[in-house]
Amino acid sequence: MIKVIIRHTYKSFLIGLLQDGLIYNISVHADQDWTQTVLGLVRAKLVTAPAGLEVGQYRALAAYYQQPGSSLLWSGQNGRLLRAVEFRQLLQRVEAHGLDRDPYRFERIESYWYNTDIDSVVALELLLSQVLLEYASDIHSGRYHPYEMDEDWFMDVPKLDFAQFLLDISGQTSINEFLHQLAPIHKIYREMQNYLGRYLSLAELGGWTAIEKGPTLRPGMQHAHVVQVRQRLVATGDLTDTTQLNSSFYDEALITAVKHYQKRNGLKTDGLIGKDTRAAMNVPVDQRIGQIRLNLERWRWLPLEFKGHSLVVNMTGYMLYGVRDQDIVMEMPVIIGKAYRSTPSINNKMSYIEMNPYWNVPTSIALKDLIPRQMRDPEYLGNKNIRVFRGWHADAEELDPAEVDWSRVNKNYFPYRLRQDPGPDNSLGRIKFMFPNEYSIYLHDTPNRELFNQNDRAFSSGCIRVQDPMFLATYLLGDTSEAGQARIESLLATGETQALLLSEKIPIYLVYMTAWVDRAGYLNFRRDIYGRDQRMLNRICQKRPEKCDEV
Repeated sequence: MIKVIIRHTYKSFLIGLLQDGLIYNISVHADQDWTQTVLGLVRAKLVTAPAGLEVGQYRALAAYYQQPGSSLLWSGQNGRLLRAVEFRQLLQRVEAHGLDRDPYRFERIESYWYNTDIDSVVALELLLSQVLLEYASDIHSGRYHPYEMDEDWFMDVPKLDFAQFLLDISGQTSINEFLHQLAPIHKIYREMQNYLGRYLSLAELGGWTAIEKGPTLRPGMQHAHVVQVRQRLVATGDLTDTTQLNSSFYDEALITAVKHYQKRNGLKTDGLIGKDTRAAMNVPVDQRIGQIRLNLERWRWLPLEFKGHSLVVNMTGYMLYGVRDQDIVMEMPVIIGKAYRSTPSINNKMSYIEMNPYWNVPTSIALKDLIPRQMRDPEYLGNKNIRVFRGWHADAEELDPAEVDWSRVNKNYFPYRLRQDPGPDNSLGRIKFMFPNEYSIYLHDTPNRELFNQNDRAFSSGCIRVQDPMFLATYLLGDTSEAGQARIESLLATGETQALLLSEKIPIYLVYMTAWVDRAGYLNFRRDIYGRDQRMLNRICQKRPEKCDEV
């Protein structure tokens, strides 16, 4: 009798540890009758969709539990399964992805976790399964739908097959690594998570103190505000030498730290602490945390695989990147669309390069820019080598632009095609890089090369102008040698319009990221040049007023 009591007590002790998540590597075989009873109750509950579950998620959930031979995902007769313990622990760490716990009903999960009665087991089974699908969707495709957050986003969001996902989960004892792979796999995303953790720690310590208004601080100056600058740059790791932390002298070590800060914040790297640098340094830590969270969310929207070769344009950084797998192997300054003609977020595959291109002027640009100038100066189009045709068909009649009644045209009536011939003044320069899209966006050369000297480069009508089109052409064609460059030069020298097909189409993505980690591993921030961060924050606030200050 004593042995039986001891055995029973030990078994209860082990089950208690299992339920507490303290141990979970003991094989406990659930009683089939008990399992079938719980499954029956779960199926009965799923006759109607749980509140808040999307249609596709509900159908997958119902199909999983209704199929013959289905098993419980989270509990056995003797306690919670390993995957339940792991998922519960994961939900305690969702902040690492810039998410918060509230939508995942962690407190409700806790209210059932330690109860062993069958009603609690059923409730927990359904709750964890529902939260699993919601979490998996959020981490894989984004918590918010991009089309509701950004009207300039035109990329398909990666989709999760919920039915297959549940089957995959049910077949694994441990699910940590499986769930880890749902998030974007690129190392920039992982590094941004690390920086988010650091900035959250900074916020817990009070962040940083604002630098007072005052004169522009220059190298060699002695000023009380220099001490504030030192403390500010130590907080974010730009200044690592803390031996002179209370010095008010602007020395060489501080110059290096200031330039480092300016570079990773997209400022002019002149070492001068003027209005713009002060303003950037005074952005509160909570605002920077929100910026990181917004951009982690954008990463989850991206259909980026980063397998093989791809091109990425980050608009706010004014840079084009050549990416092979997860490594940046080429970067080049670019010019993007003006604020009122912003470049959209799109993707497709680059298929060919055009030498000595014609410029078929988009109607919107013709109406807003060219026609008003032509009406003021009847020789304007002719001087720009822009010809006018009646319609877009190949044998369209050419017209004298000075004889067209331009006062009659508008967005609903524009029966003409304006085309600029190839040449040194062509707005597209000598080379155009083409990928199909309905927005008439492409990469191209430019005759206005002086614009690349500017720090902020939002000057175009939406297309992307590249600084070194010759190198980009040879890079895409796979031969950056002198011979490869000579081949391109010889084609351009003919003056003829020619298309060069790429041996394989190269994926290209035009993205809008105001926070990212660069090749050297440093966190970068940029201005919200198109206001997309602010619009996104406003819409999140409308959806979740209690989270107006968060993502």
